[in-house]
Amino acid sequence: MRVTSRMSTDNAVRHMSESLEQLHKLQEKGASGKNFNYASENPTGASLSLNLRSTLKTSQAYLDTASLTYDWMSASEFALQQLEDLAIRTKNLTLAGLNDTLGADERISALAVEVDAILNEAVDVANTNHKGQYIFSGFQINTAPIELQTYDPADPQYDPSNPGKQHAVYLGDAGVMQRSLGPSQSITMNFTADNEIRPFLDALIDIRDALNNNDTTALRTALGVMETTVDGVDKLRTSNGARQRQVSSATEYLEKTKIELSSLLSQNDDANMAETISLMRNQEITYQAVLEVGSRAISALNLFEYLR
Repeated sequence: MRVTSRMSTDNAVRHMSESLEQLHKLQEKGASGKNFNYASENPTGASLSLNLRSTLKTSQAYLDTASLTYDWMSASEFALQQLEDLAIRTKNLTLAGLNDTLGADERISALAVEVDAILNEAVDVANTNHKGQYIFSGFQINTAPIELQTYDPADPQYDPSNPGKQHAVYLGDAGVMQRSLGPSQSITMNFTADNEIRPFLDALIDIRDALNNNDTTALRTALGVMETTVDGVDKLRTSNGARQRQVSSATEYLEKTKIELSSLLSQNDDANMAETISLMRNQEITYQAVLEVGSRAISALNLFEYLR
């Protein structure tokens, strides 16, 4: 096959275009810092990046959930610790009230008043609100879980001789809040005030009333009940602490996973700038050489056409 001047020129133009296109790609790569800017340039790499970004997004969502869960549990821990501290103060006052050297006036004017203040403080703690949500109300996060009420006459525990008798009423529900910390890992975030906290408050009411009535027998009984209910509160703290450790462990794992995924994504997406700059300089030299050769070929064709 005879190679004509026109064919040589066409080849020269094609080589110049290809060389320029390659140079432009390297320049884009250098400017963006990415191995590829369009999925069509590297379908396999683009697919891997898409999967890595999706997994990273999911991991971050789990991390956000873990952080919110841990904060909620920290608020629960603080509240439960406060209740235990109030129980210790109440026990000391109760033991003082059982001292036979105290008279009725001392029990009523000093001890009963102080226990009543502790009771009100304990109700406030039971109604702890964390970021606008009541933590011990189950799913009823917009409702304070505890309210002190007098017994309704229709209630079996209503005492006609003591119509003003109070008791703690739970206004929440039994909702259990589950939070996902991973594809196959979930944890219960909350406790309700119904099973352990409410009975503790009722025991405080009984202690206050026994002091007001100067009834040491009832006071001794109420103290025993309170100690039992405090054991229940302590079990909540122990369980909450175990859950916090589980969340911390999950968070540590998720953080490590996030770092590894980010590293893989960077390896897949980010260009080696030193290598890219070197290739770009080499391509510039190549393009200049192709341009020079092509220019001579085109000039020769123009001369040939003129002479013809």
